[in-house]
Order: sequence, then structure tokens, then C-alpha cells
Amino acid sequence: MRRTIVYDEHKEPENRSRLWDPKDICHVLERHTGTAMVEGISLNMCRMNRDVKVHLAAISKMYNLRIFKIFVCRNMDENKWYICDCKDKNKFKLYLPQGLDSYLSGKLNYFQWDLYPLKSLPSHVSFDNLVELILRGSRLKKLWNHEVQAHIYQTFLMNLTELHLDWTAIDEVPPSIWHLSSLVRLDLKYCFRLESLSSSICKLISLEYLTLRGCVKLYKFPETLEPMEHLKYIELGHSLIQELPESIENLVSLIRLCIYSCKNIEFLPNSLCNLRKLEYIDIQRCSNLKKLPPLPNASFSLLLVHNERLKSLSELPSLCFCLSAMYCPSLENISNWKAPLLHHLNSNHIGGQTDLHGCENLDQNTRNIVLAGRGIFQILSGLKFGSMD
Repeated sequence: MRRTIVYDEHKEPENRSRLWDPKDICHVLERHTGTAMVEGISLNMCRMNRDVKVHLAAISKMYNLRIFKIFVCRNMDENKWYICDCKDKNKFKLYLPQGLDSYLSGKLNYFQWDLYPLKSLPSHVSFDNLVELILRGSRLKKLWNHEVQAHIYQTFLMNLTELHLDWTAIDEVPPSIWHLSSLVRLDLKYCFRLESLSSSICKLISLEYLTLRGCVKLYKFPETLEPMEHLKYIELGHSLIQELPESIENLVSLIRLCIYSCKNIEFLPNSLCNLRKLEYIDIQRCSNLKKLPPLPNASFSLLLVHNERLKSLSELPSLCFCLSAMYCPSLENISNWKAPLLHHLNSNHIGGQTDLHGCENLDQNTRNIVLAGRGIFQILSGLKFGSMD
């Protein structure tokens, strides 16, 4: 039976089960004093008061280590991570003058190292029990060196559910990632060198969240050659995506699609209407967007703010309770759209709104529809609040 280790603040730092005081952790990393008692390390680098040179074998004695967390956080109460402030301006740093050859614990569940200074992970790392891997703002170009690649393909991270590689230097997603059958969240935002994404993404059978915001060299979203049963959320904002493929209809569980500030997009695929669960669409500030295809019937929120070239909207769903198309000066009409039907309304949709402020060229028919819709919501809101009394 495994003995439970209780944290004791009076013990020497290397004999505590969890370390979170920066002085204690720096002492352990510099002087190679960690022991089997240590099960967790959590170091906020913003609280360091000096540079630290990590000992070559600093972690090798901590073979019961389950949580290894080195992070950048300015605001401990809100747990906010400010990459723009911290990546180049963090006052004190951890240095690995000889690399990191320590043997990390095979019991490791959580590994986070913001601003990780090396170009790949150490060779001697056991990932069998790892659930989350976070390497935000690192100098990483590949996950592993060539020598361990073959082994990784067979046994890598089968329990991993979250992989955060945001703000890293990778120019392609390592192929072995497509073997992560348990991966739920893949975060690649602000990977400024990332140029493409493989169609093998459909092999991530458990994937629910995909974030590609700020990937300024990413011009193409991959074909999804097989249905992805669990993918619910895609964010492509501030990328150079030029188009979405017709095969996007294979994202059968997609609920939220965010492609804001994608200035290269002119059209969206007609197959978008086949996404029966798609509820929320954010296409703001896509300055070259000219036309929208028919949207899925489930879509009740559509954001189109600052789309200067958009001329018309057609076949909006009858359940589109939130339509924001402010400052679309070329928009002339919304055809085949009526105010949402009363019998479809429920408490989740009361308070929906249509905002077309700054759309100076709208025809009179569209203006009348908007006014009618606002009246309906005002009446129903009053009835709802009256019933609560």
C-alpha cells in the first residue's frame, strides 16, 4: 500500500512532498538536492529574484515526481499568463547550460515549462502516465530528437488529453502527434512559423478543441477526410487562412467556429450548412469576405462586425436570435429571413438581439424586419419578467 506523504513546512525543502516556494525550488534545481519525497514542483518564474543555473541532473533523484510546473504568471489571483509581457521581459531566467539530461519520473502526470529554453524535449523522458503537456512560449522546434522518434511512434503519451504548444517556434506539427488517440485539446495559437496542418488531424478521434489563433503563416485549413465525431470548437482568428475546404462538413459535432480577423477569406464553403450542431459563428473583421453561404439551422449567433465588402446575407436560419453586423457599409439586404418564430423561443434565447448599426445602405425591407424582431423580443422579455412576479 502506497504511503501518503503530508506536506510539512518545517522540513528541509528537498524533503517536502510539494515545493512551491521559489527559494526552495531554486535551491533544489541548482544544487541537485531533490529526493524521492518530492512529488510536485510549482515555480512561478515571475517570483524569482535571481537567475538560476539548473544542475545537469537536478531532477534525477525525484523519481516520484508527478507534477512538474514552471510557469509565468503576473497575476496569481486570476492565474493570467501574459506572454507578450513575459517572453522577452521576464526579469530572471532559468538557464540550462548543459542541456537537461535528467531522468524525469516515469510517474509524471503533468509537465509544464513556459519559456522552455531548449529546441526539443530531453531524450530520457518517460511519458507513459502524462496527461497534460504545456510548453508555452518555448524555443521548441520539435518535440523530440531523432534518436527517440521511433520509440515515440509506438508508445508516446497514450494518456495525454491536453497539449499546449502555443507561442513556440515549430514550423510543422510533429507527425507523432496524430497518434494521440486520447487528445482532447490541441493549442497551437501564435505559432508564428507554422505553415501547414496535416489532413491526418482526423486521426485525433477524441479531439474537442483546436486553437490556431495568430498562426500568421498558416494559409490553408486541412482537408478532413474522415468524420471527426468530437471536435466542437475551432479558432482560426488572426491567421492567413484563405479558405475552408468543403470537407469541413465532416466536423459533424462542431458547435463553435471562430474565424475572425482572417483578411484573406473571401468565401465560405457551401457545405457549412451541413453542420447540424453549429450554433455560434464568429466571422468579424474579415475585410475581404464577400458572401455567406446558407447557414445551418442550429445557428443562433452570428457575428459579422466590420466586414466592409459583405453585400448581402441570404437564408439566415429562423433561429438566428443574435445577429451582429455592425459597420458593414456595403451590406444592402438580408433576404429570406423573418423575425424568429415565437414558438421556437425559450428562456435561453430571450434577450437575443439584431444590431446593424453603421450599415447605412440597408434596404427598407430589411430595416422593417429588424424593427419587428426587436419588438418581439421586447414583448417576450416583458412577459417573462412578469411571470416571475
